[in-house]
Amino acid sequence: RAVCRAFRAAAHARAGEQISPASLVRSGPSVTAWAWAQPEFRIVAGRGVLLACATHGCLDLLERVLAYRNDNAQFDRALWARAGDAGHSHVLLWLLGRAARLTDGDATIVVLSGIGDDDAAHLAAALMADATVTSLSLRGGQLGDEGVARLAEALKVNTTMTTLDLTGNLFSAVGTSHLAEALAANTTLTKLDIGSNLIGNVGIGHLAEALRSNTTLAFLGVGYSGIGAVGAQVLDALSVGSLDALDLQLNHLTLDSDRATLDLLRQAWGDRPGLYL
Repeated sequence: RAVCRAFRAAAHARAGEQISPASLVRSGPSVTAWAWAQPEFRIVAGRGVLLACATHGCLDLLERVLAYRNDNAQFDRALWARAGDAGHSHVLLWLLGRAARLTDGDATIVVLSGIGDDDAAHLAAALMADATVTSLSLRGGQLGDEGVARLAEALKVNTTMTTLDLTGNLFSAVGTSHLAEALAANTTLTKLDIGSNLIGNVGIGHLAEALRSNTTLAFLGVGYSGIGAVGAQVLDALSVGSLDALDLQLNHLTLDSDRATLDLLRQAWGDRPGLYL
C-alpha cells in the first residue's frame, strides 16, 4: 500500500500537480524521505504536513519541512501533543531540544508558555530521557497538581537540570508534596522557584522536610504563596542544609500578626544574606 501511494504521488507530480507530503507520511519514513528527494515534486509544506509528521513519528521530514518553512515558533503545542499522544519519544526530544536552541542557542535553556496538565505527561517523558536541558521555565502556565506530579517523577531521575521555574501556575500543597518527594531524590537542582501558587503552610511543611535530606538546592522561591505562621520545626528545616537564599516575600507571615514567626525565622537563619521577606 505504501509503494502504491508513492507511485500515485509520483505520477501526479510528473503531471505537474502540486503534491503535499502529508499523505505520504502515513506510508512511513522511508517512503516519505524518498518522496521528498524527488526533484519533480512541487512540495506544499503546509501545516497539515507538520502535524502528520508529528503524528507518524517522521522526524526527518519534520526537520526538513520546518527548515523549508523557516518556522521560528518557540514551541508548537499541537506538534508536541500529536507526537506525545502517538508515543514518539524521539520527536518529543527533538522538539524539546529545538525549543532550547531557539531560546538560547546552546540547547540548554527552555522556556515553554501555556503548559498545562495534558502537556505535562509528554514533557516529563522527554525530560526523563533528555541530557541537554539545564534550565526549564514553565512560568505563568496552567499546571495543576496532576501536571506537577508528572514533572516531579521526571525530576527524580533527571541528572542535568539545575534550574526550574514554575512561578504562577495553579498547583496546591498536593502538587508541592510531589515536588518535595522529588527534591529528596534529586541531586542536581540548585534553583527552584514555585512562587505565586497555592502552596500554603502545608506545602511549605512538605518542602521543609525534603530540605533536611537535599544537599544541592541553593535557592527556593515561594513568594506570594499563602504561607502564614508555621511551626518551629519547619523554620529550622528551612534554615539548615544547602539553602543560601530563601524568597518568602508577599506571604501572610510578613503581616504584623505573624511577627513572632518572622523573628523566629530571622533567628534561625542567622546573619547570612539571602533571606527575602
